[in-house]
Amino acid sequence: MPPLTDPDRLAAYGDALQNWNVTDYIQFDLTEQAFRWVRREFGNISLKENGRLMHESKRPVGADRPFPWRCRKCGKSQVQMATIRYDAEARHDGRLYAFTVPDLAIPICRACGEKVFTEKVDDQINSALRSHLRLLTPAEIRAALERIGMTQKVIADRLGIAEATLSRWLTETQIQSRAMDNLLRVYFAFPDVRSALLGQEQDPRIGTKVELESAGFARP
Repeated sequence: MPPLTDPDRLAAYGDALQNWNVTDYIQFDLTEQAFRWVRREFGNISLKENGRLMHESKRPVGADRPFPWRCRKCGKSQVQMATIRYDAEARHDGRLYAFTVPDLAIPICRACGEKVFTEKVDDQINSALRSHLRLLTPAEIRAALERIGMTQKVIADRLGIAEATLSRWLTETQIQSRAMDNLLRVYFAFPDVRSALLGQEQDPRIGTKVELESAGFARP
């Protein structure tokens, strides 16, 4: 979660997103510069989640309006949906990644070229980032949960994470870290791991020298 309580960070956040209308809704048609700033600074959290954290129960304006939309930059009603190749940047696990979205469906002003970054656009970019990093998709995590017969609550307890965290991965509002992705893969793949990791009930000696020696793995 971004440090939204830090005054300096909040000030920078406000400067970057100064074209948002927050009187009674979040308007997600950011400038490309502001959009890139948010992704660099706030890492793998999506604009959708950012908006939820800053202004609960809000939604992007224009989500249900037919095209053309009025461009906030030039004022002309020439914003239409287009499909483009888009070079994106995003921070994940403390590293900045550059990747390409080959077919990004995004509203663009035909008069001035301004791009309109909506929630749906952000979802596409998040999916492309997940693919670029070769992380499990929400659909793959759900399928694995069904295969091993576990609920979200049970596996969250077994892995030592909050159920809300797992829910954010499954609803695409947040992308899991590489370390957690690896843990998920191992847990889903190996029954012995599932038998060992039991949350609050697991043996506290697992992985320690004492436990290894009792299992017959001590060195001579």
